[in-house]
Amino acid sequence: MFSTLGTPILFAALLAASVPVSLATTQSDPARESRQSFSVPLKLDEVIDLIKNTNKDPAQLSSTLTQRGVDFDLDARAEKKLRKAGADDDMLYGIWQITPNGKAHMKALLTTPSGVELQVASSEALAFQDIQNESEPDHRLRMVGEFEEKFPNSPLRPYALHRMACIHFHLGRFQEAGMKWEELVRRFEDDVNLPFGIYMLGEMALRQGEYGKAISFFSQIAEKHDLRMDSQFKIIWCLANQKQDETTVARSDQFLMFFDTVNYLRQNPAL
Repeated sequence: MFSTLGTPILFAALLAASVPVSLATTQSDPARESRQSFSVPLKLDEVIDLIKNTNKDPAQLSSTLTQRGVDFDLDARAEKKLRKAGADDDMLYGIWQITPNGKAHMKALLTTPSGVELQVASSEALAFQDIQNESEPDHRLRMVGEFEEKFPNSPLRPYALHRMACIHFHLGRFQEAGMKWEELVRRFEDDVNLPFGIYMLGEMALRQGEYGKAISFFSQIAEKHDLRMDSQFKIIWCLANQKQDETTVARSDQFLMFFDTVNYLRQNPAL
């Protein structure tokens, strides 16, 4: 009955603004007081009474929860009381999304590793979390495919592509993995997963003996990313396999000098 409450309740609650109180007059203003009442979050007992009083009018319940929000978290005690009042699983989910912990959880889901807060629906964030929590590779792969079909324009799509590529790679399906990382590189040039995708394309080319192609991938991130040392080492590996002895030795010397410098700076952080 309340399966559609979650998203509208969450976003309307986040958009609801409190009404400023004027101190210029002490005269009663019923309209203003009515507006102010809608800015005060509901307590647990108030939500329980609301569920009981609106048992046959889910629209009214949704409207009130949307306008007011709640000031409690959905722990075991609160859930027990709400269920006793008549709340079902869908209603509890909708209420959870507007609790303090629920809103914080949703915000965390929508924040990328680089700290950017994505503007996506809660349904997208929760669907992606389900993918991350799934441990069985083939099942997770199917879930990623369903996510791509259901949310083709989602800001989380590059993360889904990267996840699908990783799954294919770990299952030994290198061609499929390469196709997904190539799509990531082609379509999402600013994505946080892009450097790792480029690195893995180089890794797969190396494993297939395509050393020139591998070098071109590793070179893209050899100077400017956390994977630069790994990339430089893989370039040396490729050059050695190409029998470019002089270049291999020169790059190895550069690598060792860089490696020693990095270790020295790590041991002397005050410098």
